[in-house]
Amino acid sequence: MVQGEEEYAELPRGLKALTNPTLIAEVLSPSTHTYDLGAIFWHYRHIPSLEQILLIDSTRMYVGCAVPRNGRRDWSLRDFTRSEDEVPILQEGEISLARLYQNLKLNSPAE
Repeated sequence: MVQGEEEYAELPRGLKALTNPTLIAEVLSPSTHTYDLGAIFWHYRHIPSLEQILLIDSTRMYVGCAVPRNGRRDWSLRDFTRSEDEVPILQEGEISLARLYQNLKLNSPAE
């Protein structure tokens, strides 16, 4: 999802990066989990067009939903861990964790 018309920045090796997203969904893997929740999450929060960040765990049923508040100075994070939980998706409605994780074999239960 983007705000207005899509805008891109040129990256090395002919790659492009969307510069005006309104939603980012980050899948957390065991090898990058700490980095994704630290430096990357910090950078995401400074994208002016961004209205929602979804942090989706790949090993257990967990989605963190972050949205800006207080004029974008702070972000509110809400945790979803039960299969019946409904995660709000910007202007698209919501999706249950049961549906999101329906075909995945998880390594451990939610904590």
